[in-house]
Amino acid sequence: MKKNVLIAGVGGQGGLSLSRIIAVAAVRSGYRARTGETLGMAQRGGSVFSYVRFGEDVMGPLIEEGGADVLLGLEPLEAARAYKYVSEKTLAVIDPTPRPTIFNISGKEEYPNVEELLDIIKKRVKELYTVKARDIAKELGSARSANLVLLARYLRIEQVLSSNVVKEAIFEVLGEKKGELASRIFEEALKRFS
Repeated sequence: MKKNVLIAGVGGQGGLSLSRIIAVAAVRSGYRARTGETLGMAQRGGSVFSYVRFGEDVMGPLIEEGGADVLLGLEPLEAARAYKYVSEKTLAVIDPTPRPTIFNISGKEEYPNVEELLDIIKKRVKELYTVKARDIAKELGSARSANLVLLARYLRIEQVLSSNVVKEAIFEVLGEKKGELASRIFEEALKRFS
């Protein structure tokens, strides 16, 4: 097995933490894992792509154009910007709630219509699932854990990593204090999607 996971979002949404959690869970599951990221602006509000590749035979961290097996979109515009990495083999799980970037806030770019963004993605991928991850995470106790709600939704579609191993990885990456709440939210989200 080999999985190429692309996480698209803006700075401050937890995309980098999510890539590390997936990578740690993959290694704990006996796979090789590689991570990398492309930062449009290395600050809150800037575009961020995180790459996670795991499996038996994985070398470099970057995903080729059309090579993403999974697109986890923390934000719809950033998910649409990942267009060149997806193909008819890609499973996309996206939070459709806009989170304007610094360019939208400053007026340099107008935020596009969300339905049009999702339609662009839907035409290119194998399957598209939308989940209001930020709303669910907020309801469960912390909007900052929207990344883990998105991961929970994906793992209910494709069970490539066990939930127990993911919870261990959450603690390893986030530490004991943050990991406690994040792990609970991840577990509650799994129940919602079962």
